Amino acid sequence: MSLRSGWRVVGAAGAAVAETAQSLGLPEAAAEDLRAVVEELCDEIIEHGFDSADDASLDVSVQHAGHLLKVLIDDLGDPLEGPRIEAHEDSALQRLLAEGLADDLTLSSHGQLGNQSELSKRLPTRSVAEYLDIAKHHERVASDPVAEDAHVEIRFMEASEATALAECIFHSYGYSYDAAWVYEPDTIRAMLEHGTLRSVVGVSTEDEIVGHLGFRREDPEAIVGESGQAVVDPRYRGHHMLGTMKHFLADWGSNNGIAGLHSEATAAHPASQKANLELGAHETGLLLGYIPSSVSYAAIDKGEPADRLSVVLFYMKTGDGKARRLYAPARHHEMIGKIAAGAGLIAELAEPNEGAELSGETKLEVSIRADHNQGLIGVHEAGADAAERVADRLRYLCLHKLDCIYVDLALADPTTPILTPALEEMGFFFGGITPNLWPGSDVLRLQYLNNVELDPAKVAVASDFGHELLGYVVEAHAGSRR
Repeated sequence: MSLRSGWRVVGAAGAAVAETAQSLGLPEAAAEDLRAVVEELCDEIIEHGFDSADDASLDVSVQHAGHLLKVLIDDLGDPLEGPRIEAHEDSALQRLLAEGLADDLTLSSHGQLGNQSELSKRLPTRSVAEYLDIAKHHERVASDPVAEDAHVEIRFMEASEATALAECIFHSYGYSYDAAWVYEPDTIRAMLEHGTLRSVVGVSTEDEIVGHLGFRREDPEAIVGESGQAVVDPRYRGHHMLGTMKHFLADWGSNNGIAGLHSEATAAHPASQKANLELGAHETGLLLGYIPSSVSYAAIDKGEPADRLSVVLFYMKTGDGKARRLYAPARHHEMIGKIAAGAGLIAELAEPNEGAELSGETKLEVSIRADHNQGLIGVHEAGADAAERVADRLRYLCLHKLDCIYVDLALADPTTPILTPALEEMGFFFGGITPNLWPGSDVLRLQYLNNVELDPAKVAVASDFGHELLGYVVEAHAGSRR
């Protein structure tokens, strides 16, 4: 739907979105909430992006991607920047975060090509947690272990086994797993069918799923993906099933053009980090306070954690990929060189040409993950106003009380070493790198903690390099607060 003449037709767009959402199964009340957010966001774009409502022109579209409903708002106005709207107390973003009216929001600015705002809303689907008794979980945890020589078949999962996987995760973790979708068979099935998820499973002789390792990609053609959702039935722990599944996945990746697997391991304890290291993965970063305090590690800590928890980033190489230059900021040359070497990247540290400077248009996007209370600023092209634009977005995200805010920068871009010092002056500090995250580039991630206090003594690491990386990040964080 194309909107012209500004506010006079915003209501029509909201009504169309609500009607579409209801036709896809969203309850009427939730559809009306989504309508309110869409209309408020359109209002903000018109008010702050155009000289007058009569000049405003927006395109609103709805996409259905399996378990997600996405609302896309495209416009050719000025970007929705922080300083121009920070006095707007009832903004769409504020309602999104405070009331959970949508699940994710991404604001992208593409220079002369215009802007795009993307709202995502998960469609309702039945969760196994609605009908499985928590007693089943406790019974499974208390069950006798299965003999170590018990046969387990390792293979890829079929979409028809989605319910069996969701039940395995419930039996293993109860309600505590940090991703609602793993309990939803329809969501799992849709992700498998759309190619954004591949699942390796361990199957017992009774044809029961007793282990799982997922490989997730936003783009089914991406050459890297996240290895996660590692689950082993309590009866089979100690059987080294996780390692077997990850080797299975890595072998598949090596034979199918996948460059590597990246993953996050909690720093609340070293066990999962040790498992990654034993499989040949290498630490590439450490994000302080990444996991919200609401996530339960009761099985490990015997109680709820009081603070946000940190994660160690890992990368497991499965293919050489292309040789690349890494334009690392001068102060991080040595550390980025160590990470790249440890991860097995075919990389050369490079300096920008003498006299290089930021010029042209800045193209960036902001993504908000409401369930983790995080914001991510991706700088895809750094122009002359890049630092100012990032500062605007940072102010906007801090205003709305996001705990953790990240900036991603392309290490293939010679302007990254030029821009980074200005970002560190704002309070961002080193987080790590993610190989091959963007097409044609590894990514440098800087992190910012918004009034989040952490005790570094509670961050557990599992290797000598992990200790070195932790010290480096903690020192960088301390420097950002001076």
